[in-house]
Formats: sequence, C-alpha cells, structure tokens
Amino acid sequence: MAFDPWQVTAARPVDLVFVTHGHEDHCDPVTVSRLVKDGATIVAAAACADRLPGDVRPLSVGQVLTVGRVVITVVDAYNLRKSFHPKGEGVGFLVAVDEGTIFHAGDTDDIPETHGLKPDVALLPVGGTYTMDVAEAARAAAALGAALTIPMHFGYIVGSPEDGTRFAREASVPVSVLTPAEPFPGEIARNTAFR
Repeated sequence: MAFDPWQVTAARPVDLVFVTHGHEDHCDPVTVSRLVKDGATIVAAAACADRLPGDVRPLSVGQVLTVGRVVITVVDAYNLRKSFHPKGEGVGFLVAVDEGTIFHAGDTDDIPETHGLKPDVALLPVGGTYTMDVAEAARAAAALGAALTIPMHFGYIVGSPEDGTRFAREASVPVSVLTPAEPFPGEIARNTAFR
C-alpha cells in the first residue's frame, strides 16, 4: 500500500493506494497510474476521486471500507486556523492490517477527532505553514497515543530538513524519523509503500 504517492519514479507496484486530498503534491494521477498493479484499489477523499485512474473508491469522513483483509476507516483532516485545508475536503486514514493499525493523518492540524485513536503507527505532518508545525505535532502525537509516530511532510515544500529530528526531540512518544530520500527530504514517509 502507498499513501499520497507523489512524483515517485522507482517503487515496486502496489495493490492499494490512499489519497488524502486534491492538492497536486498528494493527488498525483501520473504517479498513481505508474505505481499500481493491475486490479489495484485506490481509496481517495471524495473531493478528489474523479481525478484518479482505475478502480477508485471515493470515501468521506466516517465511512468504513474493507478491501480484502484491510479495514479502512476514514477520519477528518483539516486546518483549524488556516484556510488551506477546509473541513470536508481532505481526510485521514486509519488502516487495520493483520500486523496492526496505521494512521495517516493527511494534511491537518491537531484536531480533536484524532485524539485517542491509538494506532500502532502514525504518520503526522510536521512542516508547518499548511499543516501542524513541530510543536503542534508533538502535542497531537501525545493526544493520538500511537505506539510509534513517524513525522512526514517537511523539508521540501514546507519546513526544514531538520524538522523530523526536532519533532523526535520534542515529542513525548516513541518516534522514528525515516531517512530522507533525495531529492525530497522529509517526503519519504508520505511516499513510503507499506507491505
């Protein structure tokens, strides 16, 4: 599976792709069509689903979808005090697989709808400007209660390459900072394919 794949040129094909919202660095039809296997399922926020190729399942907040042995719950993702990501346009995904649960927050601020989800792994944006900054993401991580949190969406479009390390220092929860992939430092977590 892959979350918000963007400008990925070399990766093994996947059978499940998630797209959180319609901004071009999240909803990239060219990368999605290059990345998916035949028969793959694409799960996307309803507001951007019509821009994607293939078997696309448009979903809104509160919906649950089962694809094979994967159970997907759609949660809110939005800005509280900014206008970049209005409520209702983007989503986050809580994905239950045999090995546990993965939460991809999408582009969001620290919102109450995600508090207490307690996934095994959480991917949180930390780059600021359009999403949470490091300090807000550290508070969100504590409220979320994940067993492991991975910072994402920093160091290329927004934030600095050091934001992942800063987040690891400030967060009161277990953190793993993935090694940046050139030329997009900090985007590796967002573009990572999970088995």
